Amino acid sequence: MPITVGVLGAFTVSGQGGVDLPGRRQRSLTAILALEGGRIGSVARLIDLLWPETEPADPLNALQHQISRLRVAVGRDALVRDEAGYGLDVTLDRGRRHAGVGTQEGADG
Repeated sequence: MPITVGVLGAFTVSGQGGVDLPGRRQRSLTAILALEGGRIGSVARLIDLLWPETEPADPLNALQHQISRLRVAVGRDALVRDEAGYGLDVTLDRGRRHAGVGTQEGADG
């Protein structure tokens, strides 16, 4: 079952039974996977994006720990794994704030 990630305004994640992402890396990982739009993000890319300054001593283990925590938070079915990396069964909620942008400007001259 897909989760919904809000990407405009406040970062929000919702799913069946609610979703709690307490840590910064959990929110970052969710955002990275959500912006992949359901495609698989490679392990190397995920590690690079989660630890841009200094990689942990064992980056693969650190990523697997974050993935495990995310799997608990969003549900087993929402997280996709294949030989290349990880993906998220996600619906992006871009909101409706952008609808009509520019039409008022045009009407105002």
